[in-house]
Amino acid sequence: AYTYYRCTKSSGSCGQKYITQEELEKQIRNVVSKSSLPDEGYQVWEKLLTEDKNREDISASQRGKEMEAKISFLEDQEETLLNGYLQHIIEPEIYKKKKNEIFAKRQQFLEEKGKIGLGGSGRLEPVLEFMKVAKTGDKIARAKNNLHELAVHAKNAGSNFFLDNRHLKPELNLPFNLVFSACARTRAGTRSQRISAWADLYRKTRTALMT
Repeated sequence: AYTYYRCTKSSGSCGQKYITQEELEKQIRNVVSKSSLPDEGYQVWEKLLTEDKNREDISASQRGKEMEAKISFLEDQEETLLNGYLQHIIEPEIYKKKKNEIFAKRQQFLEEKGKIGLGGSGRLEPVLEFMKVAKTGDKIARAKNNLHELAVHAKNAGSNFFLDNRHLKPELNLPFNLVFSACARTRAGTRSQRISAWADLYRKTRTALMT
């Protein structure tokens, strides 16, 4: 016995032909596979992600030190200002004005320092999360008798799948669509060419997820 799928015709007349469950499953597995990360791609991305994390942490550390130096300079200014006021060198009104300016700048620098603390390699977390999901997708696509897992992953990858003359046409979510579009370059050619293609795809995905 065979199971067939067809358009529900909920929007009116439809001339699309029936498609067997086996053929539909095969096409879904193909889409999931092409929008996922095989071991080779994952290894390339993992190496690049580690390098990016190290750079982000170093950069965040440097920016943090620069901000600490600015805060320290303001504190020195504040102390000099206070000494001038206590020695009656600086007028009360000028003292209050300068003190408020220093306070405002110090608060600004403290807020910026706090944002730096929340940044660093943590900004790359969306890339890591996608890598985990995409790697799982490759395994799901190659497994058997796992229709529920396949359906769940396909829904995560894309919300809309259309049939055109029994051919599945997916509308994939970002960045699954980037991986799918680059499939021809990342799965063919020499190893050097594939690694170069995976690296290029990683950079595009990173930019898309961090924008």
